Amino acid sequence: MRLFQNKQQAIVVVDDESKQTNQALALHHFDFQDRGLSNGLWLKHVVELPMFTRSELSNGIQLADIIAYNIRRALQDDNPNYEHFLKIKDFIIRKPTGEITGISVHPYDSEVRNTIIKMKGGPT
Repeated sequence: MRLFQNKQQAIVVVDDESKQTNQALALHHFDFQDRGLSNGLWLKHVVELPMFTRSELSNGIQLADIIAYNIRRALQDDNPNYEHFLKIKDFIIRKPTGEITGISVHPYDSEVRNTIIKMKGGPT
């Protein structure tokens, strides 16, 4: 958004889980907007609250679930060559910089960060 659509607004759409989960996510979202992300990025083009919707009612949420599952699987298994991840890799890794877009790992010092570096093709 910041680089390519800086005059547009984005909205975070997430699966509606439970009242407690939704509130926790909304608080994290607010915190990111208030303090910025750990990498110094500010979410100035993102609407202030996420929109919650049931995944069975939204093809977009279902697609995001499938993509997130395959990224998570590659990260948890420390396997950047996981076959279903390889099918989506070119859509989330920018060429020629190798920057991974759209993946945020929490906590920041998580062990899967090394796998993300491997996904980019860099040293661990």
